[in-house]
Amino acid sequence: MDNLLDEATESLVVAQQSARDDAIDVDVTTGGLLSAEQAFDDAQIAWAIYRDAECVRRSSLMMVADEAGAELVLDCRIVLTRARAAELRNN
Repeated sequence: MDNLLDEATESLVVAQQSARDDAIDVDVTTGGLLSAEQAFDDAQIAWAIYRDAECVRRSSLMMVADEAGAELVLDCRIVLTRARAAELRNN
């Protein structure tokens, strides 16, 4: 299942680079007035923190043993990472 997270992460990296490039274009067009690249970077950091915390929260609600809980966290991270990549591709 770790390879699924790796694949999702690779997809996210590609989507992030495209979104960052779009933000850089906005900054070039506006002379940096909107700080779009910095806003994007800040949003990605916040999203990663949210993803990790949300997956732990979801796992804890299932009240399962450590090993099964770790699998739930991993599955959640895969799902949310794929969703974030799709979100970035569609915006």
